[in-house]
Amino acid sequence: DLLGAKITGGGAGGTVAILGKNTPQAQTAFQRVAERYQQWSNEDAYLFEGSSPGCDAFGIHSIVF
Repeated sequence: DLLGAKITGGGAGGTVAILGKNTPQAQTAFQRVAERYQQWSNEDAYLFEGSSPGCDAFGIHSIVF
């Protein structure tokens, strides 16, 4: 139930966004990914989940060139 991943971070690196369903299977798979990262790097991953309310809360900005 994990759908994909993308390395991100705006040049700073070290950030991976993982898209998945909100299911127990996806949670288990995601935990395996985090555990393997810890084994490989000897570092604990900083994990956060969910998303902000985005433009619903903050509005949008239009840039006209």
